[in-house]
Amino acid sequence: METSNHSNGVYLKNQRVRENKMKKILLFVMLLATVAMTSCSKDSAKPTLVGKWKFVSVVYKSANFSETINGSTGDYMDFKKDGKLEFRFQGETETIDYTISGSKVLFDGSTYSITNLTSSAASLYNTEGSGSDKFEQTVNLKK
Repeated sequence: METSNHSNGVYLKNQRVRENKMKKILLFVMLLATVAMTSCSKDSAKPTLVGKWKFVSVVYKSANFSETINGSTGDYMDFKKDGKLEFRFQGETETIDYTISGSKVLFDGSTYSITNLTSSAASLYNTEGSGSDKFEQTVNLKK
């Protein structure tokens, strides 16, 4: 009988060792899964104007005039990282310099307010003059 008790004690001790190892392995796997899920989550980076956008429309308004010109297939604005803006509108392609400062973008001698900016849409608004000489322009873009 002593052999049997001794064998049972060894068996129970081995069982506890295996259970502890399993708990450690399970804890390690859970920790690894948590790290993997955290590192693979989407960045909540702010949208940026830099990149290629399709023209949706350009809206012109003044005291007695309003016109919307829709973009055509192939019309785009490409704000490059090097400060160059390449754009194609109504069959004409041009490259000019641009700068972004906060919620403003300067190109072609005019300052535009970035009034809407998401990862899939952007709107740029410019106004010049005042009163009956006020002229507004809104450029609507999408990715």
